[in-house]
Amino acid sequence: MAEDGDRIAYVTYRAGARPRLDVVSAKTGERKVWTSDSRARMGSLSWAGSTLSFVWSRTGSGSASGGSVVRSLDTSTAAPGKLSASKVLLKLPKGSGEAALMTPDGGSVVTGVVQSGRFRLQSYGLPGGRPAEVRWQRAESVEVSQLIADGTGGHLLVSSEDGALYTENGQTVPGED
Repeated sequence: MAEDGDRIAYVTYRAGARPRLDVVSAKTGERKVWTSDSRARMGSLSWAGSTLSFVWSRTGSGSASGGSVVRSLDTSTAAPGKLSASKVLLKLPKGSGEAALMTPDGGSVVTGVVQSGRFRLQSYGLPGGRPAEVRWQRAESVEVSQLIADGTGGHLLVSSEDGALYTENGQTVPGED
């Protein structure tokens, strides 16, 4: 949901794992739809004004496996239609998985990166994608499944593949069934 509470974005999949992005106005019910003819996974939706960012990862045999990228779509100016109207913001670095968020001001993308057995929550400046601030780090490896930001984008919660939650103050909430 966008910060203003009006726009709700979600992804569904058509036959053959082809993503469809819907943006719906909570106030008016107006719906805009963008689709793809390519098989891919989409996730980590985040808003900066009217711009929606998402992580795009190609899937399926014969796909050019170049890793995951963060793409953006200005939902106020892009005509509904094809997701190819979106633009690449950042190719995610090796060790980052498929979770990333654009900050609410649109000035950077944050993702978790594992390198040499250590985890860091790293910002990449936009445009250009140059490494910027390390938000926080941990001595162990963390496989990120989801990043969750508060309304300001200043505080991030990391959800890992094993269900544990990690915070910037070092606290870990173990995942339990």
